[in-house]
Amino acid sequence: MKLDIGRIINGAIELIKNNPLILAPQIIAGVLTFIMSMLLADSMVNTSGIVEGDFDAIMSGINWGALAAFAVLAITAYLIAYGITIGMACDAVETGTATIGGGFGRFFSRIGHLIIAGILVAIIVAVGLLLCVLPGLAAMVLLMFTFTGIVYSRRDAMEGISGSIAMVRNNIPDALIFLLIVFGISFSGSLISNIFDIIPVIGSLAGTLIQAALSVFSTLLLVKVYVELLEPAPAETAV
Repeated sequence: MKLDIGRIINGAIELIKNNPLILAPQIIAGVLTFIMSMLLADSMVNTSGIVEGDFDAIMSGINWGALAAFAVLAITAYLIAYGITIGMACDAVETGTATIGGGFGRFFSRIGHLIIAGILVAIIVAVGLLLCVLPGLAAMVLLMFTFTGIVYSRRDAMEGISGSIAMVRNNIPDALIFLLIVFGISFSGSLISNIFDIIPVIGSLAGTLIQAALSVFSTLLLVKVYVELLEPAPAETAV
């Protein structure tokens, strides 16, 4: 089927306007990560007495424990925020209304399947990238609806993976158009964030908030495209 991309984009914008709280999980995760990174920055590297270019001295000054803890906390925060956002997006698409409690409940009820699917997807993509890059990129495309299928359609991990592959293979033109749109959104967000990074601290925080908002928008688009491909609109009856 041919997706009405304009209608889907406008629908996602309306859902955000009517449910601004859907932005909260990603923004909270972004702000928390930003604060942790700022607190960690001064303590991560001790530069006193280090000659510029002395790589060994610089590396020995890094607090690897703090860095590892930060990485784990940041990744966990973003994964939880993303899971709640998918749950809220599914609620918004289904009912027009999204709440953090509803999104969390929907995400938590599928968390076991999401973890299993996440591990499998990571392994498949990693092996593909190691083989020749292109297989890994192809795997990322084929598996892009996996988590949405698990949360929205309440599939298990294997059904989510196989369902995503089948959906993309049966709708290659639409999937590629959607990917181009998401790439454009991501590129625009990175460009804007880099511009804001010129401003110390405040600029970085603004860039973080912009990236979070665009991530939510992309997630809503993903769910709306999934639903459109899953349940094509019936043909209009001629009058």
